[in-house]
Amino acid sequence: MELCVKVVTEGILKELTKNNPNKNVVMSPASMNIVLNMAASGSAGKTLDQFLRSLGSETITELSSKSSSLMGLFDLNTAADPDYTDSEYSAPPELSLVNLMFVDQQYPLKPSFQEIVRDIYKTEPKRINFDQVRVIFSLLIYIYIYIYCN
Repeated sequence: MELCVKVVTEGILKELTKNNPNKNVVMSPASMNIVLNMAASGSAGKTLDQFLRSLGSETITELSSKSSSLMGLFDLNTAADPDYTDSEYSAPPELSLVNLMFVDQQYPLKPSFQEIVRDIYKTEPKRINFDQVRVIFSLLIYIYIYIYCN
């Protein structure tokens, strides 16, 4: 699984820095794992088999269970251990995650996939027209406000 996440991360990093090789980009292995797990959750047949093999799971149920555990790390209500003790810190570190999914409106989503995305990844797919540049700029503003103003 780690190799799969590493390969995807390197591919995304290469694409993001293609036009600006000196650009700083930060990506966490957890984020890449979540992206791959979401993609696997929406696949079927041979593609799903390849995802499962690469992600170290035998079934979609096992993958969903692993994804739920990973997402639980970002849920402060469930991640906080009441027995946490550390002489240097009074509380465990807080983790946060901005989790957005955009889907081109020309592609329908199966209700079962929407349920997985909602229940496990705690987000609702936003259906947009990827061909409209003004929509993309609006989304960038939305993302900026969501990240920096919440």
